[in-house]
Amino acid sequence: MEKNSAKQLFIPLKDIIIFILFVELTIVPIVPFFLKLILIVFFIILLLIISPKIPTSFFSATRPLIYILILSSLMGLPIFFSDTFGFLRDGYYFFQPILLIFLGYIALSKGLNFVFLMRLIVLSSLFLTFYFYIDFFISLFLGQGISFESRYVFGLNSDFAIVGLLICYVSTQSKLRVFSLQTEVLFTFLFLILIIFSFSRTNILIAFLIMIYPYILKLISFRKQLLIVFFVIIIPVFFGSFINMAIPEQAATNFISKVMNSYSEIIVRDYRDLDAIAPDANVINLYWRSQEAFLGLAKYLEGTPVQLFFGHGFGSYATAEGIFENKFQEIPFFHNGFITIVLKSGPLGILLFFQFLYIFVKSTSKLNASVTNLNKFLHIISPAIVFVTIIKTFFIMGFYTPESPVLLLTLIGIIIKQSIDSQNNNKLVKV
Repeated sequence: MEKNSAKQLFIPLKDIIIFILFVELTIVPIVPFFLKLILIVFFIILLLIISPKIPTSFFSATRPLIYILILSSLMGLPIFFSDTFGFLRDGYYFFQPILLIFLGYIALSKGLNFVFLMRLIVLSSLFLTFYFYIDFFISLFLGQGISFESRYVFGLNSDFAIVGLLICYVSTQSKLRVFSLQTEVLFTFLFLILIIFSFSRTNILIAFLIMIYPYILKLISFRKQLLIVFFVIIIPVFFGSFINMAIPEQAATNFISKVMNSYSEIIVRDYRDLDAIAPDANVINLYWRSQEAFLGLAKYLEGTPVQLFFGHGFGSYATAEGIFENKFQEIPFFHNGFITIVLKSGPLGILLFFQFLYIFVKSTSKLNASVTNLNKFLHIISPAIVFVTIIKTFFIMGFYTPESPVLLLTLIGIIIKQSIDSQNNNKLVKV
């Protein structure tokens, strides 16, 4: 009798993992930071109790991110004693991506089906997108129009729609069939519409890249793609101040003018002299992202020879006192995520970050895409995720942010595990 009762009380491992994933994918992204921190820590402790031995393959795949974490911790130790909160805050933000990747990795390790996990992420992205769009939909129902200001009035967040679009579109291209073909096409179209309605230049650019990427992959090898993008990123980040480029001195009033003005907003440049000459133009506050990135790079360059190579560590920040109106006077994290990485862990951190992306794709590039639809799916989606990550890091912080891309990082963990499993299956077939 006692044995039967014990069996009735026992919760299958898969059910526990599904519950954790459901909460992590749908609840964690929308709750306040403190509650988010509690949930993630609780989930990780629970997973470690379930599976106390962390696979070495996970460490191999995430080794560069772990090195960035360790490097930034060591370089920030002097700050720890003077600003403990700043050190721990930065440490958590840099540890969070590893935790979320681990959660995705473990989910597939415990026997959950790959296609099921893809469906769960797509449905979560749909739920979260509609959550942020509900007021917008109500306004449309009441007869209000759509305008560029809708993005700011209703807080339209299409970051989650990007992940749903990526999975659905790559599934149609690879014929994996996460859903039926009709459903995949419907979801792809729906996610595209939601992204366009958000008027987010970054996400519209990413959506466009996702749609054309399968064709780019056929023309240019991933190594050449990564090399081109690396230099496209490095030039604006480190040499933007030397580019003598005329800029509009009036704020963009519509979406088209915003798009045309994008480069002026992201190039790393100091506008203080220009603002002093024409104070009425308020150039610094028009191009605050550009100025913000310059302050971060300037702070990094003030470092000692050791800091110039290894970074300033956790707890470091740029000072913006007397520069911005109504913005933080201390900037520990930057919209240009590469500036954040450089400040905390130096050029070595940038190299490690790109090494992680390269290792991630390398695991899928070994798979024969012509053998199975699953291999083809992995072969397309992995490099696509890399360039989505690079663009998000350049424009909207990327991995290292208070609003960490939960769905994207979980997806990366699942892809890493499935790539390892697929390689092992190929080896068994060969034997």
